[in-house]
Amino acid sequence: MLRLLGKLERTSLWESKRKRILPIEMPSASMHLSTPGFIEQAGEAGWDVEPAIHTPMGETDWDDVIARAAALDPDAILIANYIDSEIIAFQRAFARNPLPALVYGIYSPSSPAFVAELGPSADGVIWSTTTGTYDDELGSRFREQYRSKFRQEPGWSIAGAVYDQVRMLAAAWSSVDARNTADVVRYLRRWPYRGVNGVYYFGESGQAPKLYPDTTPDAALSQAHLIYQIQNGEHVLLDPEPFGDLSQFVTPHWIDSSSSSVK
Repeated sequence: MLRLLGKLERTSLWESKRKRILPIEMPSASMHLSTPGFIEQAGEAGWDVEPAIHTPMGETDWDDVIARAAALDPDAILIANYIDSEIIAFQRAFARNPLPALVYGIYSPSSPAFVAELGPSADGVIWSTTTGTYDDELGSRFREQYRSKFRQEPGWSIAGAVYDQVRMLAAAWSSVDARNTADVVRYLRRWPYRGVNGVYYFGESGQAPKLYPDTTPDAALSQAHLIYQIQNGEHVLLDPEPFGDLSQFVTPHWIDSSSSSVK
């Protein structure tokens, strides 16, 4: 998020007024994003991070959350809620009383239900994922085949990730003795696999693939940390290069166009 905000300002595609970020997140330690590390990095980049507004699942008055957010007057809202119905309820409340702030979600807006239920109210939302389906030939073919088979849209994150995981495991089983767990694990860790969500390469250690540009500068041996914006009901890939095109960013319709540059 910090990387994206910096790029938008440097390219004059958007301009902050107060350098203020407001996290809105579920009250769970495993889903907590406004960590000391994030706050420190934000401060080094010139941003202030407000104390998070916590939103218990099934208990949140989203109109009250938006009212509390408005009182803080942030430039950007970091919304971390991984339940479809909750993130949709947030965006509906935001649409009723919008703030002149960017809305940046983590993963959840990738769900087909987000656009299907919100319609035009979803337009303008930015979201990111550490495992997203690339907007390239492989990704497009996967999406076409998914639509043909299931008669519905795949999400832009988990559908491709699960597809890749099954095929990656099948590749390991076909290359070594599938009954030898150690050999299967060794194969998975050693050999890169190019899926629809990028390249899975564990570097022979660890349990997670390399992430571009966060943990490696090598885009050929990693998965890109993808950032999309919803525009006219479609997910437009903005960042990082060379996968995304930041010039396609559009200032959300709820932000006064006089205060930001609009593509």
